[in-house]
Amino acid sequence: MSQLSDFRHGVVRRASRDLRVAVPKVKSLRLIMSHKAAFTLIFCLSASFLFAQEQTTKKGTDRVKERFERVMAQAESATAVSHQVKDIFERAAKAVVKIHGVDEHSPICGTGFFIDPTGTLYTAYTVGGEAGNFTIEFGGKKYPARQLLADIRSGTAMLKIDTPTPAL
Repeated sequence: MSQLSDFRHGVVRRASRDLRVAVPKVKSLRLIMSHKAAFTLIFCLSASFLFAQEQTTKKGTDRVKERFERVMAQAESATAVSHQVKDIFERAAKAVVKIHGVDEHSPICGTGFFIDPTGTLYTAYTVGGEAGNFTIEFGGKKYPARQLLADIRSGTAMLKIDTPTPAL
């Protein structure tokens, strides 16, 4: 008998002169796993791996799409806020004035804004609190102003000019 037929029939073979090894009886390797079954198993494992990879890619694509949509929504929101700020600035810019004054050390310059149509304006205490001889630049003209109130604790001062003005 050949060694292959010995293997198929479970015959004891000699590994060396004095040592005998028992070989389990196996009918046929083809019965355990045929070539078609092996091919099918390999194909299924490969297909499942590719399917899982495709699903992962699809999920990744979905995440990128969601992130893009979120960023676009934020950009639209930022654009809307930008337009609102621009509108507020355009309305408020009409009421903003430049203030010149002189304190005991030197001339000072700052800004303020009208709070009513009678010429009352707010400014910082550092601009209108301890200075005098105020001049307000508004609408391309200069107007003399007087101090109504100065509060060091709140850091504000109120000045007044005698002309109708736009207010916030």
